[in-house]
Amino acid sequence: MPVDHVAAVISHVVTREEPDGRVLHLTNPRPARLSSAVERLRHLGYPVRTVPYEDWVAAVDALAAEDPGHPMAPYLPLLVETARGSALPVLRTYEADTFPAVDRTHAERAAAAGSLTCPPVDAALLDLYLGRLAEIGYLPPPPD
Repeated sequence: MPVDHVAAVISHVVTREEPDGRVLHLTNPRPARLSSAVERLRHLGYPVRTVPYEDWVAAVDALAAEDPGHPMAPYLPLLVETARGSALPVLRTYEADTFPAVDRTHAERAAAAGSLTCPPVDAALLDLYLGRLAEIGYLPPPPD
């Protein structure tokens, strides 16, 4: 969910609507897929490999063990600890086939009242985000 859209909906609700106890589930009606980010990274020249989930978790675990300050180290519990009431690691419970459905009715009404439309997480938006990450040095330049 693009953060500027989330901020716009929240701003609209808190400045133009009376609090009434409703819950607004701000989720994207067209969820982004990791495969889209991988495709954009590859398009930009980054050598992204596809590996099985378990292999990826093992690699993150090894990185965190080698360097506890690694940017992925704080996320390791999401990858290895099981979710309450589930045999799945916490992160896996966010996958499309396991994530619980939420009712976006209130959020969609609020967005419509403010003439706000959630932009699609498409190539243009992903390129914008990846470009910004490269600009601030978080993402190194792709290899030649």
